[in-house]
Amino acid sequence: MVKDYRNFLNRIKAFETEENIMIFNSEYGNLWPLFKLKIINYFIYEKKNLRRVSFIRTLFGALFRGLNLLFKTNFRLNPDLHNDITINELWLSRYKLRFENKNSFNKYMDPYFNKFASEKALIIENNENFESYYLNENLRKGTLIRNINSAYLIYNLKNIYLQNKFGFRNISRKFKLDILSKNFNHIDSYDLFITYCNFAREYNFYKYLLGFYPNLEKVVLTCYYCESNLAVISAANSLNIGTVDLQHGVISSEHFAYGNWSFLRKNIFQLFPSTYYVYSNKEKDILMDSFNNLCEVKVIGNESINKWVNNNFNFSEKSIILYTLQNDIIEKNSFILKFLEYINIYYPQYVIMFRIHPRHKYLKNAFDIELKSRKFSYQWDENDEIYETLSKSILHITATSSVVEDALRLNIPSFIIQEFGGVFYNDLIQNSDLVSLVLTKKDAKKEFIKLIENK
Repeated sequence: MVKDYRNFLNRIKAFETEENIMIFNSEYGNLWPLFKLKIINYFIYEKKNLRRVSFIRTLFGALFRGLNLLFKTNFRLNPDLHNDITINELWLSRYKLRFENKNSFNKYMDPYFNKFASEKALIIENNENFESYYLNENLRKGTLIRNINSAYLIYNLKNIYLQNKFGFRNISRKFKLDILSKNFNHIDSYDLFITYCNFAREYNFYKYLLGFYPNLEKVVLTCYYCESNLAVISAANSLNIGTVDLQHGVISSEHFAYGNWSFLRKNIFQLFPSTYYVYSNKEKDILMDSFNNLCEVKVIGNESINKWVNNNFNFSEKSIILYTLQNDIIEKNSFILKFLEYINIYYPQYVIMFRIHPRHKYLKNAFDIELKSRKFSYQWDENDEIYETLSKSILHITATSSVVEDALRLNIPSFIIQEFGGVFYNDLIQNSDLVSLVLTKKDAKKEFIKLIENK
């Protein structure tokens, strides 16, 4: 699988000639990074091609969501964005990382906002469950989170015809999407068309939103490479507003979003942040090399883990084996499930605890169905802050989760159980005794017994 991944990246690199890249010039900037990231994402996660949806169905779906919005807002259509000339920074928090609880802790945003945001900064979320403004006890005193959901939905009622307006044939011809689907046949040109429509819709909304704050100096976000954030960045760059990506996980030379941009030139940098905030010089060196020194990289440390270590770290008895899940179901015959059955039988004093990714909570029921068919007991980690659970863990298990970095900082060993994780965390696997690539039940048992004996 790793060999296939590396070969695939080489195929993409071979495609990245100046002539091919220039095909994707548009009014939003050069869109090759948008399509490239989608193509790689589909390769890694083996997504199924999207089913084509008629314009009539799209129209009725949008109208249904619009009517729901009208009832929810008591027919108040004013987006209530406020033309505030005092706001100089917008921090875009991803609400799903708060577990749909207004007072949840977003470790990727809150501690950084508290330390680095200006006094005139505004933090915003797009959350359908909450009111227009709300407080969060993890943010500095007096900070209100601005909920842009009503503005977002109302604005996009104007764009329900977007997919039809662009037209699959028009966009396919304009960007030669068939060339992409022929070169990378795991993805259909219609998938790329939908990617384009989603991006264009988000770009138009965020350019509209940013216009309400005429003195903005920068927009701060995490995970720059998702479609929505690429659109935010492109919109901000078009208005000469600075853009910052906060490190939220592993950055490595082989990460598909951080280590494969050798073709970049200044004239096709519209979809990339102007600045990256990272944990250490290691990540800084990787990004400066990958992005051809076209961006600024600032080392600010890992404020989230610093906050916990400085204030809350609990050196309690370690009785948990924590498994941080990804966005796919564990295969029935996976060696790791057999290893956990072994733990249940021979080391019953340890609690096996699964933690669902906050953006993939919809998978929890499917996990439950699969896990309950196995011969071991387990619990779900319900703690808001993962460090609460990590501090009581003897071992962390994952495929690719960035919790590896957190566990390492707390001196907790991690088993990486997927080859892709081995690629992303290769430096740690080679240089740290606390991070191991474990791909068989035999190796898992061997490493665990070694861990117990050295405890």
